[in-house]
Amino acid sequence: MADLRIGTATSAPAIGELKLGSTDISKIYSGSTLVWPIDVADVCGLGTDWTTINSTVTAVTSGLPIQIVYNATSWATAINNNTPAAAYYNYANSNTSGRGLYYNRYAAAVIQPPTGYRVPSLNDINNLVSSACIDASVIPNNYNTLATAAGNWDTNVFTNTTYRGNSGLNIDAFGKFDYTGAYSGNGLIGGFWYYSTTNTQYRGQEFRQTLSTNYISGAQSSQNNGYNIRFAK
Repeated sequence: MADLRIGTATSAPAIGELKLGSTDISKIYSGSTLVWPIDVADVCGLGTDWTTINSTVTAVTSGLPIQIVYNATSWATAINNNTPAAAYYNYANSNTSGRGLYYNRYAAAVIQPPTGYRVPSLNDINNLVSSACIDASVIPNNYNTLATAAGNWDTNVFTNTTYRGNSGLNIDAFGKFDYTGAYSGNGLIGGFWYYSTTNTQYRGQEFRQTLSTNYISGAQSSQNNGYNIRFAK
């Protein structure tokens, strides 16, 4: 008999953590009511489902699982050796912060998404930032709708809450690692990996808040940072 196995989630299991044997379970219904997953949204009605919490998946398409590292030296070594690696916030032993894992680009390239999902493409990112669920002519490049309504965004810097939380994507300002393993951007930056078929590269998409604009803007960033992962379907 196949087993029903829940991974390391601290509350409700995330996409990819609930399995029947070795097969990902994609949905659970009670009668006709979808009761799991609760962490997926059709963002902005674009027809693409996005996971709305950050991944803790370490499974890969082939080979050994992604290595979790516990200090900046090990993070930098993995970058220098082109080795897939990930870390929790503050190099903790588990996802106690609820922020998910921060992955390097080598991990983003080999991670095994849950069945039917993918690491987002550049097209997925462009669809997000070109619609953003509001009339962009009102506030150009305003991606407030993609952020959480409250969350970890620094309210001392960012007081404009207009439209926030409207999309369901709920990006939070959980910051990033740089190539040395140093952490920055807490309260100011939320970012995740995407794949560009044009450049055949994994790159980071950052969503940032700044005092000068007082709303969230987007920027495609370095390959050498560590970002969270959200999956798309």
